[in-house]
Amino acid sequence: MIRIARRVLLLLVSGGALLLLGLVALHAGAGTWAVNSLARTVIPGATISVDHVAGNYLSGIELRGVRVVRGDGAVPLRSDTVRIGYDLRQLLSGNRVVRRIQLIAPVVTLQQSLNGSWNPFPSRPRNP
Repeated sequence: MIRIARRVLLLLVSGGALLLLGLVALHAGAGTWAVNSLARTVIPGATISVDHVAGNYLSGIELRGVRVVRGDGAVPLRSDTVRIGYDLRQLLSGNRVVRRIQLIAPVVTLQQSLNGSWNPFPSRPRNP
């Protein structure tokens, strides 16, 4: 019985230490790296970059210095701050449900293409 109690205590202490280490890593900038790694390929033909990530990570994050850069170097979208609210349980279960998105000081630059469309991002190549 004492042996089991020791193992449970060791497991709880180890789990707590790992959780604390993870939170320290996120606070030290790992969150920015993770968001940039995930966001790079969201828009085909463009790259999303974020300068800083803040928030509690359980119910929402705040992205600062958000830019979408097309392959030709044009920046069709940038925003000083983007706040995203979500339900972590929904995200972990595979549901991409966002409760709230708030853009602060967004700048959208559109150029009309030769065919008349105003799409700021390159369209995906169509299969014949």
